[in-house]
Amino acid sequence: THVSFEKVLEFFIPHNNCFPDPTVVELPDIYEYDNSTVTRISYSTEGISSGDIVYYRINNGNHSVPGTRSWANKDIHAYDVLWEFFKPRKLSDK
Repeated sequence: THVSFEKVLEFFIPHNNCFPDPTVVELPDIYEYDNSTVTRISYSTEGISSGDIVYYRINNGNHSVPGTRSWANKDIHAYDVLWEFFKPRKLSDK
């Protein structure tokens, strides 16, 4: 069995003490030939960045890691996005 992404958000938004209204940003369509775009959706916490929830929705994408395959979305590179998210955090953050 699996749980929908919406159900995961329903659990983690209050669990992480995030504000319920996300910030939604449509990222530039840098590579138009992949026929997909990226939406950055983030739920922030008040002063505790380790609880933030940030996800990148690939619109009209397929099941591939963005930026790593010829058929994948090329507007972002998933590994760079992951590193930028985790770089300022420490294991000791609560």
